[in-house]
Amino acid sequence: MACGSITQRGDKYRVCFDYGVDREEKRVRKYRTFDTKRAATRAFNEHKVKKDRGTQVMPSEYTFAQWLDYWYDNIIVPQIEETTAYGHQAS
Repeated sequence: MACGSITQRGDKYRVCFDYGVDREEKRVRKYRTFDTKRAATRAFNEHKVKKDRGTQVMPSEYTFAQWLDYWYDNIIVPQIEETTAYGHQAS
């Protein structure tokens, strides 16, 4: 299975990171542009190593802040007292 590709675009290098397929069976690819071929190759190789080890994380449609809100509301709040949750709310 391919991990992506590196293509030269003018004097820049574009790396396609292939993450496989998501839950809806849609191919997930992310792109980044680098100034040097060396930087592009390094990023591509790091992606490939993570994918080979099984430690590569599929990109999410959530931002980190959105995920934290979900985590707090759906995982933490049900496990703590109402007064504790109230005390953690920002003013």
